[in-house]
Amino acid sequence: MSFGQYSTHERPSTPTIRTTNKKRLRHVFDNPAHVWAHPREKDGSGYEQTEAWNNSKNFYFKTVEDSTRILYSYRDSYPIASRFIHKKKPVYLTRSGKPYSVTTSGHMSCGSSAVPHSAIKFSVPYVTKYTKGSYYTEELANAYSEKPDTLTHKANLADFIRRIENSIKVFETAKSLYRANSALGSAMCLTKEAREYARLFNLKLKAKSLPAIPVLRKERREKLKAWDAGREARSNARSAGRQAQWDEQRRLDALSREEKIAAWRAGSSARFWNLTGDGFALLRVKGSNVETSMQVSVPINGLAGAGRLLRFLTACKNANRPYQRNGHTEHIGNFTVESFLPSPELPPIIKDDYAIPEWILTAGCHRIKWSEVESIREAVEAVHTAYVEEFNRTDNTRG
Repeated sequence: MSFGQYSTHERPSTPTIRTTNKKRLRHVFDNPAHVWAHPREKDGSGYEQTEAWNNSKNFYFKTVEDSTRILYSYRDSYPIASRFIHKKKPVYLTRSGKPYSVTTSGHMSCGSSAVPHSAIKFSVPYVTKYTKGSYYTEELANAYSEKPDTLTHKANLADFIRRIENSIKVFETAKSLYRANSALGSAMCLTKEAREYARLFNLKLKAKSLPAIPVLRKERREKLKAWDAGREARSNARSAGRQAQWDEQRRLDALSREEKIAAWRAGSSARFWNLTGDGFALLRVKGSNVETSMQVSVPINGLAGAGRLLRFLTACKNANRPYQRNGHTEHIGNFTVESFLPSPELPPIIKDDYAIPEWILTAGCHRIKWSEVESIREAVEAVHTAYVEEFNRTDNTRG
């Protein structure tokens, strides 16, 4: 039988099949942790999605067997939170410990914040099935997508005990009353949370399994208060010292250039920049060091000291022999002496009706006039002579 153009038979009518359009669910969210923490409930609230991720796909969750929802950061081998039903109640486990990146730290914070306040929540190191082993095996890979079991709860309870012990150690070694109270409060909260965790998952917890919570006695409390008072006094003294320095700095900034130079030469510890205005540094002797107006300090004594360099420069000046670094190198502190030459740019110094050219010492980023070096000659020689005499006296004593 055919139903072509020339057939005498009528074509039977085909039944109309009506298809219903299924609603497409959204799976990309800025914060998939909120979707993870609020699944669809019987009253219609929550999200119908069983998986979701962010735009970068480095923060997502999946729903595995028994409607267990697991939140991941970057990869399937790093679960950071899980939600499952236990005793007909939803339980949330959020990962504790140090994350491996700043981004993962943000993911862990989002996961913890998304949990409803009234929900059962524990912060533990293992949020999925616990499997021993340090190498990535198939068994370990499967464990990251499975519901926590009895071994997981035992491992988490052992971690509770370790954290309680660490808090007690911090309490015993604390010097501040605030730190001691904080550590003691942390130990008490962890102890309460460990008991609730063991009770919820039917874990045997002996009376001696949890460390004993210490007591902050009156004698230690007074000692910690005294330490806090001393610390506050030291902090106030440092603040007052810094304020005095800023006040002195503001006072000196208001002075003229000549007054600033006089204050600097007198030993002021304030900061001065470009005191001379001509690009040349000033020098002063402070203790056993030579300081420049560019905030640099070099020792007077030693092989690279200012005392030895002063003798070398004096010999060059008296012999009218300029120095230019070329193979032979002279040092002053951590700086290399580039040159010591008469300057044709500066006006000569008139002495005994003779015009003497001004010599310039160049060391690192410093340019120093010879007249400035002469101004500290006596102080440098006094310190260097005392050092040499003390060295010879000590050497003769040893001999």
